[in-house]
Amino acid sequence: MYLPFVPLLAIALTNVADAGASPVEKVVTLLTELSKKVSQEGSREAATYDKFACFCKDATASKTSAISDGTTNKEVLETQLNDASVRRDAEEVSIRAAEQAIQDLEQEIALLKKTRHTERMEYAKAEVDLTRALQGLEAAIQALKSAKTATGLVELKKIGQTLHQAVSMAQTLIPGRAADTAMSALTQLDADPDSVYEFHADDIISTLEGLETTFREKKTELDDQETSARNTFSQLLQDKEAAIATRQTEVDTHQKLKATETQSIAVASRDLTVASAQLLDDKQYLSELSKLCNEKAVAWDQRTQARQNELSALFQATEILQALPQFLQLKRTGDDVVGGASIPGTAGGGVRAVLAPVDAHIASLVQLEQDTLVLHHHQSLRGTRGATPDVDWRTPAVALLRTKAGDLRSAFLLRLASEVAQDPFAKVKVLIQELIEKLLKEAASEATHKGWCDKQITLAEQARDRSSDSIREVNARLEVGEARRAKLASQVEVVEEELRSLNITLMNSSATREEEKLGNNATIEDAKKGRDAVAQAMDLLDKFYKEAANNATSLLEVHRERATLLNATNWSSSGDVQEDAPDVGFGGAYAGAQGAKEGIIGLLDVIKSDFERTISMTIEAEAKAEQEYSDLQLTVGASMAAKDVARDAWKSSLSDADTEDQADRGSLANLQTALDSALTELEALHAPCLSAGTSAEEKKLQREEEMEALRTVLCILEKHGVGGIEQC
Repeated sequence: MYLPFVPLLAIALTNVADAGASPVEKVVTLLTELSKKVSQEGSREAATYDKFACFCKDATASKTSAISDGTTNKEVLETQLNDASVRRDAEEVSIRAAEQAIQDLEQEIALLKKTRHTERMEYAKAEVDLTRALQGLEAAIQALKSAKTATGLVELKKIGQTLHQAVSMAQTLIPGRAADTAMSALTQLDADPDSVYEFHADDIISTLEGLETTFREKKTELDDQETSARNTFSQLLQDKEAAIATRQTEVDTHQKLKATETQSIAVASRDLTVASAQLLDDKQYLSELSKLCNEKAVAWDQRTQARQNELSALFQATEILQALPQFLQLKRTGDDVVGGASIPGTAGGGVRAVLAPVDAHIASLVQLEQDTLVLHHHQSLRGTRGATPDVDWRTPAVALLRTKAGDLRSAFLLRLASEVAQDPFAKVKVLIQELIEKLLKEAASEATHKGWCDKQITLAEQARDRSSDSIREVNARLEVGEARRAKLASQVEVVEEELRSLNITLMNSSATREEEKLGNNATIEDAKKGRDAVAQAMDLLDKFYKEAANNATSLLEVHRERATLLNATNWSSSGDVQEDAPDVGFGGAYAGAQGAKEGIIGLLDVIKSDFERTISMTIEAEAKAEQEYSDLQLTVGASMAAKDVARDAWKSSLSDADTEDQADRGSLANLQTALDSALTELEALHAPCLSAGTSAEEKKLQREEEMEALRTVLCILEKHGVGGIEQC
């Protein structure tokens, strides 16, 4: 028998219909609106997450590129630092080598000076001995020539000791027959001066005069050797000093290069420190970014799946409630529930960029070179010829002097010819000797002047070269500094742009967090309302089904009591009523759709649990989002602080570079002034040292010919007589 249960449910619900919409209708309406809100929240979360995903993608790409550039820049700076260290060590080795060379040269100079001192002492001793011997011989010869009286012999005896010393020295310095003969004659003269002098005076005088000539030649040879040794010493000393100056220049150059490399090491080390700190900051930021993006991606997947499940449950619950019979008067909304997925909102993150690397590009500059060609110049002596009358035995000497004066164009030879023709014999000999000594002094003076010229020209050329090299170095530093200053300015601009970007990102993340917070609070409020509404519907349905079951049980007990009473009284009708009466079509009491109750209550309980789970999950998500937002603020703040430090470092480096540029420009002006001064000095040295004229070699040859002519004349005068010219 079929007993409909729905009318009983409708009767039960009628009691609350007057108060407004039925609970089921409220649930259906709430479920429909909730489905829309869940979909809208999903759309909002999707839009928010899209922004976050784009941020993760762009920030990851930017930081990855920045780390790659930073790593390359760090490697370049490390290479520059290592190369500069190697170059600095090489310059240090060069400095030590040059200093050792200077020390060796100084030791050689000390040894050279010591040797020269010994030679000069030996010359001084020999020169004194020869001078004394010459003086003794001259006195002896004069005494012998004037010894025609007893007085002359007395004078001869007085100088006997001096004469013996002179002849003894002759035997030592120029051993030979002449010295031995002279010593023998002196011995005889000491024994019997009157007889010896009477018969051998001319021979003794001739022997002594020969010794005097030999002594003078020996002294001339000694003087020539001393002059040669002095000139050789001066030249060697000048060469050694020039070598020391060259080595010292090398030391100065290598020290400058070492200082430059040391400064490059300091700059590269400072840049490497900044670049390493920036690279470490970028790596830490990328690590935190990857962690945050991964956590958000996992949370997004979970929320998307949970929301899809939630929409599916809401859709099923709505279908079940809307499937109830129409006579329950449940109103349909007519709105189709569209399932969808949304993305949970999360706090935004900041974008950080990478500090660009500092590329030390050092360019070469045009070298300032100027070479000055210097020519040697000497003035030649000019003279005029003079004529003196021929004078007896002086005629050959005068003729020789005039001939040489004409050939050599020597004024003082011509003047000497006049003196020989006019002056007494002794005065002429003294004059000739003085002229020879004058020529020797002139040779020494000319060698000294040449050494002075060479030294001054070398110093001026070294000053010019040093100034030119320094100008090239300063120009090179200026170019490198210009490139570095441009790079530093670019780095400052990049960091400031990154700071502005981080500040904008922080502001955007704050706005996104506020929007997300409002959305979460609205979700919690709506979920609480839904939970309360479902709880109310569950309470009404539970009461209805319990009351329906109790009512059905009471009605069944009434029917049972009535049947028992009829049987007890044996009451029967006039005919068989049970057999005649038609079947009513139902039997027993109707207790309602108790089977459907569990499904409805269970479904509503699931809906209630979903609301409670939504509340707890949203509260948890809000707390987590707030924590992540705080962490992001700390991360971005730390990054901004690091970039502030980097910006200050770049600005400090830029200020230092500007200061160095100004200093280098000042140095360049001073060096140019020094170069101009060196060139001016070279130009001034040209006239006294390098102008065209008689060369030093030509003057030397002319001087030697003049001295030879003087010695020949002296010989003629000393051996005057018929055979004077032939003997000389």
